[in-house]
Amino acid sequence: MKRASIAACVVGLLFLSLGLQAKETNVRFGLKGSMNITRNWDSEGLSDSGYSTVIENKTTFSLGVLASWRLSRRFHLQPEIYYIRKGSRQNINVDGLPIGPIRVTYSMGYIEIPVLLKAYIKGDRELLGTHLVTGPYLSLLANDSYTVKNTYLGESTEGITGLQSIDYGLIFGLGMDVNSVDTRFVFGYRFSLGLAKLELPTGPGLPSQTTRNQCHMFVLEVIL
Repeated sequence: MKRASIAACVVGLLFLSLGLQAKETNVRFGLKGSMNITRNWDSEGLSDSGYSTVIENKTTFSLGVLASWRLSRRFHLQPEIYYIRKGSRQNINVDGLPIGPIRVTYSMGYIEIPVLLKAYIKGDRELLGTHLVTGPYLSLLANDSYTVKNTYLGESTEGITGLQSIDYGLIFGLGMDVNSVDTRFVFGYRFSLGLAKLELPTGPGLPSQTTRNQCHMFVLEVIL
């Protein structure tokens, strides 16, 4: 949490510095939010132990700020910072164990910092413009928990011990801009693919699994 707070302050100072130079560098600032469908993918470690897993999605939300730097009429560079929750729900069955499935819910909160390149199809001055977007992201873990629920074991929630504090990956997406005189509204879809391997527990005394984050984001931006 301390590392995430320091990073947020550093990025905040960077945004402030850009703001002081906005008129000279064609930089505009904005707010962004998204509804997200998150899950974990590429799970390893359970099948070799006689476990089978069914992974389900979680719905979360994110909120943050952005800076849009106009490089040309067709390309914008857009760094962002926002808070987002990721994770999944999983039903884990243990071969030969007559207690039924174990339902585990993972919840990880991140300060996420992507640096994205927007490519406009016909230019950024159209009343209704379309764009493609891609770029890397870095996420700093702010908080985490997992909940284990079973008919016989009951329900318990605790922190995820030893979870990696840094996640990273790639973002791909597309969107539509609605331009007015002073404000640009952006509606978009993004797919976020985590590349860092995360070690997640499955319950007290049970083996852990190695997995990665994945997220579908339905985005709204207001750029001033």
